[in-house]
Amino acid sequence: GPVVVLPSLSDLNVTDELVAALTKIEAETDSYAIDGSAVARISTPCIQVLLSALHGNGRLSRPSDALMEAIIDLGLLPHVAAKVDAA
Repeated sequence: GPVVVLPSLSDLNVTDELVAALTKIEAETDSYAIDGSAVARISTPCIQVLLSALHGNGRLSRPSDALMEAIIDLGLLPHVAAKVDAA
């Protein structure tokens, strides 16, 4: 299925672009992956966008250690665990 790739630096500068990409894909398909393997740093606003997508039709694929640490640090793992594909 379709894949949206999170950039290495997922910060405020990419939030609007990420919202646009995810909104478009959410409208076009019942299921898609969000590849988090390249993420070295992610801002809270980007995590909020990611959470919104995971509550929709998205699944988080291959999250990097940095991405998982950010999710855990914010106490959000219980909210996303069912939508994360580790490998």
